[in-house]
Amino acid sequence: LSDFQFVGITEEWDLTVCLWHRMFGGGRAAPDNTQLPWWSECRATHFLNTRPSADIYGAPRVGKVYDTAPLLGFVDEIDGELYALGRDIFATLLGEFGVNHDACEPCYRQAGRG
Repeated sequence: LSDFQFVGITEEWDLTVCLWHRMFGGGRAAPDNTQLPWWSECRATHFLNTRPSADIYGAPRVGKVYDTAPLLGFVDEIDGELYALGRDIFATLLGEFGVNHDACEPCYRQAGRG
């Protein structure tokens, strides 16, 4: 996981999209050959949940808490460690690229979110 160039976090989707654009977006030349800013490619569709979860009846899970009772207390420790490492890498990347909600405002605005 430490060799991944990019790690995003679903629960931090707006920052994940913004970080992606900060790391890999922009850099494209405009028709007049000037450099476009990193946030110039931010689009509203990039912020959509294109794979929403649903319960067994097909109803959206938005705002619902996942019922862990059927797990009978089982905790996947390896998955937890992997997730924690992913969160750490994400936090490091946010810091390295200066990404936070204030810095992402141009991206949000370009996408019609702000």
